[in-house]
Amino acid sequence: MDIHEIVKKLIGEIRPIGETNTDNERRIMDIHEIVTKLIGEINPVGETNTDNARFENLKAMTELVDELLSDIYRVAQGNNRHEYSINRAGQFAASFLDEIRGE
Repeated sequence: MDIHEIVKKLIGEIRPIGETNTDNERRIMDIHEIVTKLIGEINPVGETNTDNARFENLKAMTELVDELLSDIYRVAQGNNRHEYSINRAGQFAASFLDEIRGE
């Protein structure tokens, strides 16, 4: 099986962001499923060998989330730029980060 077949199997049919929230929600679900398949389950089940593997998966997942949050933080730095599109993205990212912080 070549890489294209593997990716196709993991991804299935992911459509670009569409016109409705339903399309966006489905895309997010697809991405979540792909990440879960790539990294693996993270919830412990009370069995040592399984939980050891899932703990490693959890560490990988948190590293990924850290990278994603860093990307969002960099976008948030544009929240005071005069270019509309940069400012809009920056405001959105900053608002998201504030929400995570509970502000």
